[in-house]
Amino acid sequence: MKYGNNHRNVEFDRENDVEYKEKLLCLQKVDWSFLESDTQYLTHNYHPYPARFIPQIPSKLIQLLSEEGEWVFDPFCGIGTTLVEATLLGRNCIGNDLNPIGTLVSKVKSNIVSITDKPTLENLIEDVQGYLDKVTDTLPLIPTLSVIPEYTLPDIPNREHWFTPTVQEELSIVLARIRMVSSHFLRDFCRAAISAILVGVSNQAGETRYSRKEKKIPPGTVYKRFISKLRDMWSRMELYREKRQPVKAQVINNDLRVLEDFPLNLSVQLVVTSPPYPNAFDYFLYHRHRMFWLGYDPIAVSKKEIGSHLNYQRKGTTEENIAEFKDTMRICFQRINSVLEKYRFCCVVIGDSIFKKQLVENDQLITEIAKNCGFKLEVNLERDIHPYKRSFSSASRRAKSENIVILRKVEDV
Repeated sequence: MKYGNNHRNVEFDRENDVEYKEKLLCLQKVDWSFLESDTQYLTHNYHPYPARFIPQIPSKLIQLLSEEGEWVFDPFCGIGTTLVEATLLGRNCIGNDLNPIGTLVSKVKSNIVSITDKPTLENLIEDVQGYLDKVTDTLPLIPTLSVIPEYTLPDIPNREHWFTPTVQEELSIVLARIRMVSSHFLRDFCRAAISAILVGVSNQAGETRYSRKEKKIPPGTVYKRFISKLRDMWSRMELYREKRQPVKAQVINNDLRVLEDFPLNLSVQLVVTSPPYPNAFDYFLYHRHRMFWLGYDPIAVSKKEIGSHLNYQRKGTTEENIAEFKDTMRICFQRINSVLEKYRFCCVVIGDSIFKKQLVENDQLITEIAKNCGFKLEVNLERDIHPYKRSFSSASRRAKSENIVILRKVEDV
């Protein structure tokens, strides 16, 4: 993949720059709550993910603070919300995340499956439908020749505790069939689909509840849900194909503190991200089963995850934990500084945290860190979160609002 910085270089380096002032004024006029907006359109509904920000936020920031053909970077891309919006607006984009489930879904969401792969997909669906017919003793209108592929059950800790024997077998069969797909990207597309339904067919209580709940999962449920999810994803992808601009989208599965695999000699013109909130979510835990089934290492992820609630609970005082978070994010902002063009914007969407009943205003924390890493605060916007769209679990805090911190790089560090 070739890269280049073919864009109009706009440097808002003077306080009296008219265009610069207009952009900041526009930011302050936006109603950032987007209470009535659809947040699940196109590929945004591919996969569940806790605490993701709504697509209208990066969309508006990208429109106001970048130009077509420029590069947008999300260093904590989650499942690719920023990336999808960038491609719809004609911007090239790069996403990075430590969580391999996030990067798998980000790649699939922000790119399109070749139309030539549709027959292969239909053959896979036909085979899985055949497996379902055999399980449910359904006599199809057209006799199926589906042959169940050879499979082995994965070596997953407490597998029987979290998955019924029938679900284990059906997941293993579907994954074995997916491995037979020759197209690497179509294979990832199908892996994202099985990942999306996996928690629902397990005994995990919910997407943000890592506790066991006995579920009555009838035989054939995995097959049925996989087919339904795959067809829905394909339908959404075709609509996305019509609206997506001919731009590049790359996803890196990496620890931002290291930032390996970032394209050499590439600088970006805008950063839009929602970083981990300290003491909030345990992404590795909620996606633990997905990682095991798809061949990733959740233990390795857990050791590096920034902001993990469990990791903070195991450690020292509130002051020590906050100091550790600041040290970690300082390295992250140094990495962001190294790839962002001077005088361009870095937008951070973040809410507050609770450490042992002590409120931590993360927007202030992030601003302090960024100022020591070559950034200047331009605007700090507060947005309301709709009550039924609040994303925080009781382990942290039921957030009623969050902040959009607009920073500008003013010096290299």
